[in-house]
Amino acid sequence: MVGATDAIHIAIAALQCAEQELLLFAAFWFLIGAIDDIGVDICWIWLKLTGRAHVRKISQEEAAMPLQGRAAILIAAWREAEVIGHTVRHALSVWRQDDFTLYVGCYSNDPDTVAAAMSGAGADARVRIVIHENGIM
Repeated sequence: MVGATDAIHIAIAALQCAEQELLLFAAFWFLIGAIDDIGVDICWIWLKLTGRAHVRKISQEEAAMPLQGRAAILIAAWREAEVIGHTVRHALSVWRQDDFTLYVGCYSNDPDTVAAAMSGAGADARVRIVIHENGIM
């Protein structure tokens, strides 16, 4: 008959074995991901060394030029009532292009964030508050 102490030792040994297997599993997939990243880095280094990778730099004049065409910006917000109003006001004040739409995605079960986003948007026609009907639990 196995005593309580022996059962605890067997359970701990089984948990340690499971832990080791899970760590090996995680390490394997971490290594696969690292090999992928290293492969991309090696390709980039090879292209740079052989002179086939060109990086175009933007001049100060080009950076100061207004953007062309319409733009859409999405801000996803969940429980962001404290900061979303400021974020929307700031985005509207610093974006150098008038031809854009700022979409603020909120959830129906987060009325504080919806109210704060609406407050930050004010009457600006460039802002669309999008409320998803299925809230996050």
